[in-house]
Amino acid sequence: GASAMLCGFKQMAAAVVLIVVQCVNDFNITPVVMLSVSVALMVNRAINKRGHDEEQIERKRLPYLEPEVPRTLDSLVARDLVDRLPPQAMLTKHASLEVVETALQVTQDTPWSQFPILDGNTCIGVLARPHLEAARRAHGLSKQNSLAAEGQAAAPES
Repeated sequence: GASAMLCGFKQMAAAVVLIVVQCVNDFNITPVVMLSVSVALMVNRAINKRGHDEEQIERKRLPYLEPEVPRTLDSLVARDLVDRLPPQAMLTKHASLEVVETALQVTQDTPWSQFPILDGNTCIGVLARPHLEAARRAHGLSKQNSLAAEGQAAAPES
């Protein structure tokens, strides 16, 4: 029953059979489970044009990506679809505080909230503006603490 219901929702016959049979740890029930899953799948496809999840998306009129990419995008790669960032806003793995400051300044009056982290020409990650600002503040605090510690060490004892 559970396998038939799961199959009706997800429309994955073989995967559901394997999952249920492995959970029960009895491969002797495979034919029975396969029969119930097949019947459930046929009934579901007779009633619904799409799977349960897709029906919910349609009924609630939620926006979703089409399963096929439009033909006009076939020759494009991800780099072609992104807006151009100023070169100063692209960070490396071990960017200095000055580089981070520059990246934050050149994008201050723009909607940029994410900064790519590059290793050569490869993007290895993305860092959000609040994280960069927090790192800048933390670096400033650690710098102030080290200067204060140096000042205390240099102060003559009374």
